[in-house]
Amino acid sequence: MPRTVSVLAGLLAVATITYKFRDDLMANTNDIRRRLDDAKTTLDHVAAGTASQSHPRSQSSIPSRSFIGESQQYVSNRLVPTVKNTWNDHISGAAHAIIRTDIPSVTKKLWDENVAPNFNKKD
Repeated sequence: MPRTVSVLAGLLAVATITYKFRDDLMANTNDIRRRLDDAKTTLDHVAAGTASQSHPRSQSSIPSRSFIGESQQYVSNRLVPTVKNTWNDHISGAAHAIIRTDIPSVTKKLWDENVAPNFNKKD
C-alpha cells in the first residue's frame, strides 16, 4: 500500500506541475500576442503619420522631427551637389592635364630611355 500512495502522490504532483506549466505557457503566449498586436498598431499609426497620444513621455521628451525628411533634404541639398562638384573638378583636372601634356615629347623620352637602349645593345 505505501508504494501505491507514493505512485499516486507522484502522479498528482506531476499533473499539478504540468497543469501549472501549461497555464503559465498560455498566459505568456497571450501576453506576447497582445504585445505584438500593440506594436503592430503603433507601427501602423506611425507609418500613417498619426502616432497615438497614448505615449506622452515619448512625445514630450523627443522633439517632433522627421528624420526621413531631414535625410532627404541633406542628400538633395548638400550631398548630391558636393559629389557633383567634386566629380566635375576631377574630370576637369584630368581633361586639362591631358590637354597640357606634350604627348610627342613624352613618347620620345620614353622611347629613348626604355626601348632604344635595348636595340643598341650588341650581345
